[in-house]
Amino acid sequence: MRVTTTADDFGFSPDTVEATIQLLEAGDVRNTSIMAVVPETQAALDYAATHPEHCYGVHLTFTRDGPERPLSDPGQIPRLVDSEGRFLEGRPAQLRAASRRFPVDEVAVEMEAQLGRVADHGIRIDYVDSHKHLHKYPPVSAALAQVLPRFGISRVRRPQNVYPVARYNSPTYWLGRAMGRGWLQNWVTTDAFYMSVGPDDLDFSAAVSGGGDGTLEIGGHPGTVDAWRVGETGALRRLTSTLKEAGHQTVSWREI
Repeated sequence: MRVTTTADDFGFSPDTVEATIQLLEAGDVRNTSIMAVVPETQAALDYAATHPEHCYGVHLTFTRDGPERPLSDPGQIPRLVDSEGRFLEGRPAQLRAASRRFPVDEVAVEMEAQLGRVADHGIRIDYVDSHKHLHKYPPVSAALAQVLPRFGISRVRRPQNVYPVARYNSPTYWLGRAMGRGWLQNWVTTDAFYMSVGPDDLDFSAAVSGGGDGTLEIGGHPGTVDAWRVGETGALRRLTSTLKEAGHQTVSWREI
């Protein structure tokens, strides 16, 4: 099996930047996804611009965990923001995207702004994914089709379809395979994708056995402060030796 490992949330906070850089330089992850709208974005961009040997994506963000605001004028994207011009919180944003109440044209405006901020730093963008996986929903998916060709991007993370721990309350748990067929038709992507569903799901090696043949992406959220991020950092480090011992080939998104 060919496996690619990804650190999401690059730029979210000082400790996530620190942990991600450590994993990249140790070879414990092969890619990292840059967030363009968070407090430490500039630190992530500065590192990426001076370390082109690593593989970078953009972690497209249309929802917030804190005070995150869009890069574009909130007046241009009124359905994506609240009354204070901030992105909506996670669940409301997911429900609005799932019910097609995210206008495609507004998503495209903000998507282009985020990709542009990264590209303007001379960083090669090899793939995209998204915060809270909003890109699996039709309005965001349609915006991808409009915007990504302008940046020469053809690689997109597929919806999750590997769950070592069952997640019965997740729509993607039930629909992931069907949703993934569209990805295989429209984008260069992996055959399988796994991301932890919680603190009881940190045996990343189980995802390898559940990923079948072909290509598998395993994603994590590194950090040194929040307990759940610390747990995922350790899981990514342990995975490196597991993959080597099992004879799996590790690749970057550039090689997918």
